[in-house]
Amino acid sequence: MSFKTTMLRIARYSTYAVPIGVTIFIAAMLLISGTAEPATGPKQVRGYVYDSLGTPIENANVTVQIRIGESVRSTLYCDATDETGYYVVDFGPSDWDIGNTIFVNATFGGEYNTNSVIANDFPFQNLDVTLGIVIPEFGSLISLTLAIFGAASIFIIISRKRG
Repeated sequence: MSFKTTMLRIARYSTYAVPIGVTIFIAAMLLISGTAEPATGPKQVRGYVYDSLGTPIENANVTVQIRIGESVRSTLYCDATDETGYYVVDFGPSDWDIGNTIFVNATFGGEYNTNSVIANDFPFQNLDVTLGIVIPEFGSLISLTLAIFGAASIFIIISRKRG
């Protein structure tokens, strides 16, 4: 058998072997990644709720849903975020499996937003939510009020001198 004949045979068989091997590998990865396994132990979903400038929002309402596809598996509520915008929702060991989707819904002052993550094998899932509002700080309100009164006072003084 000549070198050329040997190379042609190898090329002919490798043409079929590579696509079949790649197909088997991809199918195996899909089967492994599609299998939902329980994450063991007690679990928590926790995070922060912020306004659009990154300021923590106190007293935002938080709802956490665990979904399998479009079906809701469980829903738990957090009373409200603390003064730092932090929330924690506790779940039992079997309330979600690896691969389920965790949705966190936050509401405050008529604003609403959602963030989600695919559950992994960690017992703590961290999810922050940013709302499209700006919470004014007390100091900035005082500064704004003083600036308005100051401008009005200057206007009144100037108009009295002219009149």
